Amino acid sequence: MRISEIKPFVRFAAQIVIPDMKQFSLAPDNRLFYILDGDGQFETANSSHKIARGSAIYIPRGLPYKFNVLTLVSAIAINYDYSWTNSHLLQPLSPCPATGPVCNNTLIFEDCDALNTTAVITDSGKLINSFNRVLNETNRKLPFFREHLSGDVQVLIINLARAIYKSENLSQREEKLERVLDYIRDNYKNDISNQTLAEIAGYHPYHLNRIFKEYTGVSIHRYLNEVRISAAEQLLISTDLSVTEIATQSGFNSSTSFAENFKAKNDTTPLKFRNNYRKMI
Repeated sequence: MRISEIKPFVRFAAQIVIPDMKQFSLAPDNRLFYILDGDGQFETANSSHKIARGSAIYIPRGLPYKFNVLTLVSAIAINYDYSWTNSHLLQPLSPCPATGPVCNNTLIFEDCDALNTTAVITDSGKLINSFNRVLNETNRKLPFFREHLSGDVQVLIINLARAIYKSENLSQREEKLERVLDYIRDNYKNDISNQTLAEIAGYHPYHLNRIFKEYTGVSIHRYLNEVRISAAEQLLISTDLSVTEIATQSGFNSSTSFAENFKAKNDTTPLKFRNNYRKMI
């Protein structure tokens, strides 16, 4: 799914008291919380976050979580789906034990990796107005209030995603992208898939493609080709290997593909490139 395709169905929105949870649970729909008062810990399968007044919490369906409450925690809670497919289920859906059957598969966004995992935003004061609009619309229940809620939550989700991206440490993102670049430079002779690079970075492939281009100025495919062509140029200059051998050692699947990519960059064939270089020395 992509952000442009979401049409949220809001199943529940209310001010609640968050209970202390003894075990991890899985939400059968997506959950948003804005902490109004109290403090404690929010835990996921691999992280723990302090929560306090002003924290916003996002939990995608099907991912394990639990709250450890230290003092009474009141919050605005919103439960929703990203489509109206299950709009016939109007009552709040209870979480499932994390040790039991999975309530629902997680939904993967192609263009917004921030929404593919749980998130805690500690400085989320700007989001409170969006939460209050959803709460007020739910309480008033005017004609077509669910359609109105859908638009309100769509805006809230986009603002939430922006806040998550803003809170991500820029150096952490650069570190992940540098790991991808290092992997390409070390393994250009082999087949490299976007999925492999995405796993190295910890991003969805679509999201990695977007931020990789922002960081380097070129797509992953073009960057990989440039690394391979650069390696081929060095082999043409320093060895007497055939074009076919150089194509293989540079990571190209065929000499034809190599020749096409080489000419696209250098406006000449590999052999002419070699001959022209040797005439100059």
